[in-house]
Amino acid sequence: MKRVLSRKDVIDELSKKTGFFKKNTVEFMRALEELMIESIRTAQPGSNSEMYICRGVRLIGKKKPEGEAFDPRNQERIVSPAKTLPHFQVGQSFKDKFYVGGHGYEKIRRAKMYAANKKMNKELREAAEQDDSI
Repeated sequence: MKRVLSRKDVIDELSKKTGFFKKNTVEFMRALEELMIESIRTAQPGSNSEMYICRGVRLIGKKKPEGEAFDPRNQERIVSPAKTLPHFQVGQSFKDKFYVGGHGYEKIRRAKMYAANKKMNKELREAAEQDDSI
């Protein structure tokens, strides 16, 4: 797979993976794009709008209020207009999918196994002590 996927490449890959016709995939992509834009536009000052793209990935619309800025060309203070900015946030569960071999998912799996073994060893020791006391 290429390192940089164009919109057409994404549509081709999605069509292959899902078995959908390209026409349907294009319609889906357009609808998703409209939904993302609509979601970002609903942001209000002080409260962001959020859209969960997939498990661990959020699209957030942040409303930036108008403020003062400095124009270095003529040393004037200007008023910058209010803006709505898109922002992506990637969660740890999504990041863990990329770290195999000592990081992320493997590290968590090993920690859980270690904890389970430690608990089992403790229970075995306690059972052995009870048998010895009888």
